Amino acid sequence: MGMVDWRRGRGPVGGRDRRRRYKPEVAGLESRALMSVNVDWTSVNVAPQIIPNTPDGRQVPVAVAGIIATNHPETPKGLFFVTDEYRADEPRGPVALTPLGKSKQGLYQYGFVFQISLQAKRSTNTPDGRHYNLFVGATDRDGTAGRTVTVLVPKNFAATVSAKPPKVTPTPPAPRPHPFLAARQRRGVR
Repeated sequence: MGMVDWRRGRGPVGGRDRRRRYKPEVAGLESRALMSVNVDWTSVNVAPQIIPNTPDGRQVPVAVAGIIATNHPETPKGLFFVTDEYRADEPRGPVALTPLGKSKQGLYQYGFVFQISLQAKRSTNTPDGRHYNLFVGATDRDGTAGRTVTVLVPKNFAATVSAKPPKVTPTPPAPRPHPFLAARQRRGVR
């Protein structure tokens, strides 16, 4: 066995490096566009988004409407599912999509309107109420994408509805001098 000089990236001293060196091949993505649902241009509206707690735990209708956008004219398959915090009331199913035409951004838009029923009852052990996460989206041959909105059964319905969000005033960043002017000021040049 000969000595190994790893500092210079060589194998045994005096011999050639017998390790194979692989160079990755990088190929451009030709001019193909994958068909996909564009989450940035997908919107979901839910009414009501806050459901009052009922002692009998009846089912309350919730209207869902919105728009799904995709970059391909082929109509995707719409779907929805609800994830319940208590894992008790989780409806799911298909969503009918209606073509709306092309947007200014060149995306094909599809509208949807449907109604689901959610249980208006929360446990007394949860301090912040019951959370339903409603996912509405579409699937095509390249995958599934969409939006999730939260429907809430709060602990105190009156306080939740009457509470106003805090007013936040952004503070502008402190002005920074131009680097050239800052260097001149450090040198004492005006």
